[in-house]
Amino acid sequence: MTAPVVTLDRWAVPTGAIPRVLGLVAADTVLRSRGGPSRRPELLGPPGTGMTFQRVLGTSRGRTFLPTEADLHHWVMVTAWRGEPAPAAATPFGSGITAVAQAHVRIRLHPITSVGRWSGAQPFGDGPDRDGGSAAMPEGNVAALTRARVRLQRWPEFYRHAPQVAGSLAAADGLLMAFGIGEAPLGRQGTFSLWRDGSALGAFLRSSAAHRRVVAAATMRGWYAEELFTRFTVLGIDGELA
Repeated sequence: MTAPVVTLDRWAVPTGAIPRVLGLVAADTVLRSRGGPSRRPELLGPPGTGMTFQRVLGTSRGRTFLPTEADLHHWVMVTAWRGEPAPAAATPFGSGITAVAQAHVRIRLHPITSVGRWSGAQPFGDGPDRDGGSAAMPEGNVAALTRARVRLQRWPEFYRHAPQVAGSLAAADGLLMAFGIGEAPLGRQGTFSLWRDGSALGAFLRSSAAHRRVVAAATMRGWYAEELFTRFTVLGIDGELA
């Protein structure tokens, strides 16, 4: 399949706006259950273009992935597009949260590697390296997104080991930004990280003993009912990272 353009929008909202944002998240969940904004092409572009995937996600500081770490002041929308992405405000959630947000940054991404599934789909393409290896370690900023659905019986192990990786990630050379993402308070969580370049991300993946231990444990113990790892080149950043 042709690799989509992926956008990650992140908003910062004041405390007083949190109840309204929670309402927007609930409304988005209902809309998605009915086919989602991707079924409304009049909002998203001419025929043959538009949204192919969308998720509204809560965020966390990413140290333990426990519900107590939820960051209600920052919210994320990850979207895949055919053709040119529409503005975030073209979606119902994006329009509502932009109206109350203190800050908004959009990171535009191109998938290099995407392995696994998200809710049974492969929204960012598939295969270990769609570009035949030539773009495996690109120059310039890169990003990584992980997402997993943790098996109920494996929750205690996952939450016991996750802080080891979070600690090593926070100290990694070349890391520009990292935070946890989640579709639910427990069990459906992941990370987004932005890096100086592909070499910095590759060095972390190779050298972090904590990361290697957790990957091995997750495989051996069958922590995940579903998992996804995607690496991207960064096409552009609109707004200020915070």
